[in-house]
Amino acid sequence: MRRILHKIKYMFRILYYIIYLIIKRIKNRKATRGVAQIVDSYNFGGLEQVATNVYQIFYQKKYNSSVICVSNNVGKICEQLNSPKDLRIINYDLADMLKYCAKNNIRTLIFHYSTFHFVLLRLLGFKTYYIIHNTYIWFSKKQWIKLKHQLKTCTGIIAVSEWCKDYFMKKTGISKIKVILNGIDFEKISNGQPTSITRESLKIKEDEITCLTLGSYTEGKHQMAIIGIMEKLYRKNPKIKYICAGPILNPYLYNIFIKKVNKSPARRNIILLKNIPQNEVGSFIREVCDIYIQPSIHEAGVPLTVMEALINGKPVIMTDFMLSKTFPNCSRIIGVTPPYKDIMDITPKEALNISKKTVTKSTKEYVEKINEIIKNLNYFKDPKNFNKEDYLFLSKERMAKDYIYFIKI
Repeated sequence: MRRILHKIKYMFRILYYIIYLIIKRIKNRKATRGVAQIVDSYNFGGLEQVATNVYQIFYQKKYNSSVICVSNNVGKICEQLNSPKDLRIINYDLADMLKYCAKNNIRTLIFHYSTFHFVLLRLLGFKTYYIIHNTYIWFSKKQWIKLKHQLKTCTGIIAVSEWCKDYFMKKTGISKIKVILNGIDFEKISNGQPTSITRESLKIKEDEITCLTLGSYTEGKHQMAIIGIMEKLYRKNPKIKYICAGPILNPYLYNIFIKKVNKSPARRNIILLKNIPQNEVGSFIREVCDIYIQPSIHEAGVPLTVMEALINGKPVIMTDFMLSKTFPNCSRIIGVTPPYKDIMDITPKEALNISKKTVTKSTKEYVEKINEIIKNLNYFKDPKNFNKEDYLFLSKERMAKDYIYFIKI
């Protein structure tokens, strides 16, 4: 009985704030409009960082810019917001969300993976945009059908790469998708906090070569591949060290990874670190990394960490997710064939199985590409051979222009 009464009370609250929203819109029709980023969690990760970047883009354009977090899973990334008032934790309370939007004249909602009351909010007159951040390989058929029906009502769809767009189109049949490549703050990368972790503190010698992977421990990032790659590399070149760091999003997979590293003959050449603070990432890459590696099974297309490595002049080797469309004239990023023929044939179960493997069809190619880079490492280290101006298409400024042009507030 209490549950029924609680639900009735909650429905009345929603109805009340729908009316409140309408009244506020009429009163504030000439006032500055607001835009909010909708995320399921706001703790750490590439998606959360992109949402923060988009929030800052509209904040700098003098809109009422906010982040609405559906759950109460919130962390240090909040420190990047301009004011605590710009974050609203609704804890799955639609009524609270409507109240907040009404008070801040928010009329545009940008959903980052989340689809919290997506259709209803569009019916209530919000402009709704959906950002495709990944291939969502873990989705079941039912989830794809549900998402397809939800997005029929939206104002616009944005994919963060050609790879994501291509996969999404094939899965849903939706073709009207705008590609806006993520961007990073060049100044912040160059002038961020000095890294607290150095080659010296990691006991890496001057004549040793370091490979680096940064990313959350998930099935998609495939850190397990590092073991297979290193077991082949270190036999011929014991002076290669591989550093891996990132937040633990999948403890089960992380524990398997740790056990396999400890049993590996290359264990002394693999350095495992906790997550690197966001404001230290730029200086950490500059200080510690020689070659950046991204052995993902599936991805957003081009992770932010790959962009940060490129901006710091580091050569990058990563799984080829249609890289030629994103980097048509870049010799510093080298693609490796994915460990499958066609991603459209990969089920969630198969992706999980691949994520547990230390050796795949891609291992040999990764080793060959790394050895090729090592032979030409002096070329890549020479500042004369790197021009940051060639990478302006990765800038936050370019990203800002694209979002401001496409999204209507």
